Amino acid sequence: MLAPTIQQGAGLVNAFQALTATTIISPSELALNDTVRQEAFYKIKTSNIGKKAAVYKVRHHGAALATGLQKGNDQLLSQPICTADYAVSII
Repeated sequence: MLAPTIQQGAGLVNAFQALTATTIISPSELALNDTVRQEAFYKIKTSNIGKKAAVYKVRHHGAALATGLQKGNDQLLSQPICTADYAVSII
């Protein structure tokens, strides 16, 4: 395990591409590993506001899971639970 999902972050932002983007994705963020309030499915809406047709590819890179909470409880654990199970999968 290189680092838990929470420590990997979302990467760097390319400001020019952000300002000239022709795709809107909502919601703007998903808490995929919110162990206490985890959903079985999440919906993502993609809108093309450009003048040309667009093709989108969705990929998933699984990550090891490390959590400081138990399901159904907001109280922090004294030690995080680490597992090699993937935190999220795309169907």
